[in-house]
Amino acid sequence: MAQGTFALAGTASTLIIAADEYREQLTIQLTAGTAVHLGFGTAAVAANGVKLVAAGDSVTVFGWLARLAVYAVG
Repeated sequence: MAQGTFALAGTASTLIIAADEYREQLTIQLTAGTAVHLGFGTAAVAANGVKLVAAGDSVTVFGWLARLAVYAVG
């Protein structure tokens, strides 16, 4: 199980998790109070995709979606 943190570079979409063809489940939790938009398999775009708003918000994905690279933008 991988654990880690990431820092976003301004308004640019940032790769936060590399693709992994063997991953079956992925949970991402927001630990800071700044909203983040996530893109699965494609660059993240502000105001689109999955949005984590408050510290403690999380999303869990399974199967093919969990295997894609994940990008974030704040």
